[in-house]
Amino acid sequence: MELDALVEELEPGGENSYFNVDAVERQMELDTLFSIAAFFAGLSLLERGAKLFVGSTTTLAKRLRLPEVLVAILIAGAEWEELAVVALSIAQQRPALAVGNVIGSSVANLLGAFALGLVFSAGSWDGFDKTAKMATRGLLGFTTFIWLFALAHLMWNRIVATLLLICFVGYLALVLWTIWQAMFFTEEHDGDDVEAAHNDAASSSSSSSSSSSESGHRHGAFFDRHRRFVDRHLLHRTPEDGPNETTTLLGIPAPEYSPKRFHHTLIPFLQVLGGFAALTVSGFILSRTSIQLASALNMSDSAFGATFLSLATTLPEKFLAVMSSSKGRSGLMVADAVGSNMFLLTLCLGIASWSIASHHWHQHEPDEDDGFEFVDIARIEAWWLWMATITLAVIVNFGGKLFCKFAAVRHVVGILMLMAYGGFLAIEFTILREE
Repeated sequence: MELDALVEELEPGGENSYFNVDAVERQMELDTLFSIAAFFAGLSLLERGAKLFVGSTTTLAKRLRLPEVLVAILIAGAEWEELAVVALSIAQQRPALAVGNVIGSSVANLLGAFALGLVFSAGSWDGFDKTAKMATRGLLGFTTFIWLFALAHLMWNRIVATLLLICFVGYLALVLWTIWQAMFFTEEHDGDDVEAAHNDAASSSSSSSSSSSESGHRHGAFFDRHRRFVDRHLLHRTPEDGPNETTTLLGIPAPEYSPKRFHHTLIPFLQVLGGFAALTVSGFILSRTSIQLASALNMSDSAFGATFLSLATTLPEKFLAVMSSSKGRSGLMVADAVGSNMFLLTLCLGIASWSIASHHWHQHEPDEDDGFEFVDIARIEAWWLWMATITLAVIVNFGGKLFCKFAAVRHVVGILMLMAYGGFLAIEFTILREE
């Protein structure tokens, strides 16, 4: 650093040495204050950029006639601000900051955000549905593999990184397929009931149909419903619509080129680009100021990323957990925690693992000084993350009606989880502070 070089140039016996050292100390204090101010400014830009990105993408999806629920699950539930911080930290050759942020944010989502939701909950809950229980079981299974890889020091290689990225693609495909199935069968549920009643009446009057014809009828009915769903929601036409002067021969409406429609689509598209730019700039500011603050506080990049940076970047999850719990939306709390951690532990950690393995940063020794720190997930961090995931799975799957019915039980459990998160921060500030 420039300040270190300036201190080395000072002459200990010179008559102006005391003045020079005092000036350097004041300059360091000013730099620290500036880094703190820049950190909060970057955090504000990060929140505003994420909000602009989510809102404009949802608007763009509506105007392009895409399912809004699809956009909400892919964007609002994703940790785009975390991804920006991880990418910018790796670009500046600070992999320890990226890994520390991923692990710290994963713990904060469970022992911080979810616990705050329990503390601020009121009234009785309906309970956790089957989807929430399956989601927590899946997260527990995946986190177990991360825990084993971390304990065996096998995290930083391209094979594991590829597996993490493949898991993200599979998770994304599963979410998309689930949404498609839910949309399709929900829309056709009423029609299926009417058709089933009609078939029952017809079968009571005539019961001489072969098994092959019944199977063909069932498959034909399924594809007919599927075709009607696609026509209604994707092609935006009704079954009685036919080819005319405004459609093609297949009955698909001809594309309309309207300057007004193009203008309405262009504005949210530019806002999406603006949101991406805000995320990129804020990620750069947070990563740079985090390095300076970690140096000023005598903390390692990993410890700072797992404490201050993860606390700052998980504020949206904490706000969402408090608001959803106060309204009795327990499923939204679970979806926020599970979705955020799956995004962090698959995509973000997969990118970090691939970059670390490609640059051989994991082979750097702790006592060397090559411009970046030794990269590793401490055993105690891996254990803490795994136990936090087990706690979430136990609460959701075995909490039962007693846990959801009495708010006092939720408050006690939430306070205990917050105390566990405080213990995690204490370990980062003490044992892992300079590792």
